[in-house]
Amino acid sequence: MVMFMKIFKDSFTKDIEYNKYFNGQAVCFLDIETTAFSRKYNFIYLIGIVFLNLEKDRWELIQIFAEDINSEKEILLQLVEYMKDFDSIVTYNGDSFDIPFINQRLKLYHIDFNLFSVVSFDIYKLIKENKIYLEFENYKLKTIEKNLNILREDIYSGGDCIQFYKDYIKNGDVALLDSILQHNYDDLFYLIDIIKITDMIDDRKSIPTANGTIMIDCIAAVGDIFRVEGYFYGDENVKLMHYDALYTIDINKDQFKMTLDYHIGLVSPKEKGLYIDKNKFALEDIPASNANYTIPDRFLLLQVGKKLFLENIKHIVAYLVERSIGS
Repeated sequence: MVMFMKIFKDSFTKDIEYNKYFNGQAVCFLDIETTAFSRKYNFIYLIGIVFLNLEKDRWELIQIFAEDINSEKEILLQLVEYMKDFDSIVTYNGDSFDIPFINQRLKLYHIDFNLFSVVSFDIYKLIKENKIYLEFENYKLKTIEKNLNILREDIYSGGDCIQFYKDYIKNGDVALLDSILQHNYDDLFYLIDIIKITDMIDDRKSIPTANGTIMIDCIAAVGDIFRVEGYFYGDENVKLMHYDALYTIDINKDQFKMTLDYHIGLVSPKEKGLYIDKNKFALEDIPASNANYTIPDRFLLLQVGKKLFLENIKHIVAYLVERSIGS
C-alpha cells in the first residue's frame, strides 16, 4: 500500500507580544481538517500548526497533508515528531474536537502518544466560561474575530473543504488543494490574533479603584442578595470588613467579596430586572447605564434575564469600596 503526504511551510511576522501571553513557553497553535465529525468512521486529512521560532523571531506555519485516504497514519506520525518540541497547544474548541479526534486516530494506529499529555489551552472554552462578561451573539470563530476587529474574507468553510478533498483525491485538481490549504492557513494565522481575547476578558472583569484593582471572578444573585466576588490586587495594607444595612464588603489579603441588597421590578412589559436605588445607597453621582430600558435614572440595573449590566456593577463596586476604605 503506497502512502503519500505533503508538508507545506511558510513563515511571517506578527505584531503580538508573545511573552505577555506565553512567558517564553514553546507553544503551538493547532487546527485539523477532517472528512466529517466521527472519530471512529472519519479521518484527518490535514493537520496545521503554527508557532513562533524564538531564535528567528518569526512565526512558522506547517501544514501536513494526506495525499490519499491511506496516508492518515503518516501525517499523525509526523505530528507526533513536531509535538515533542512544544510545552503546550492552543486551539479553538480543540479540547472537544481536535485533540480527542487526533487521540482516537492515534489509538487506532497503535501510535504510543496522547495529545493531552501536552498542556492544552482552548480559547473557545475560555470564552464560554466568561460569556456573561462578553455578551457576544454567538461563539463562532467569525463572531470572535469581528469583536476583535479581525477582518478577513473566508470564502470557504470546513464543510466545503471536505468535498474539495474528496474531489481532489479523485482528479488531483491543484486549485482544490490550494483552497483547502488556504482555509486551514487562515484559521491558524488569525487564531494567533484571537489570543488577544484574554485582554478583553481581563478588561471586562477589571475594576480599578484608588487603592488597587479588583478582578471579578463571580457575579450571581443568590436569594435576595447580589454577590460580587473576586481578587484584590493593590495596597497590601488594605484590609476591610464593612457591614451596612444595604451592602457588605470584605477584603482580606487578595480576596474580595461584596453583597448588595437589590429589588426586582418590571423593566419592560415582559422582562423583570434586578436593580438598586441610587438614592438609598447615596450613589447619586454614578451615571446610570440602563441600555434601552426606559426607567428612572435613580435606578441602576444589575441584571435583566442573563444579561449583566457590567458597567453599572463596576461603578457601584468601585464607588462603595473607595468610600468604605476612606471612611
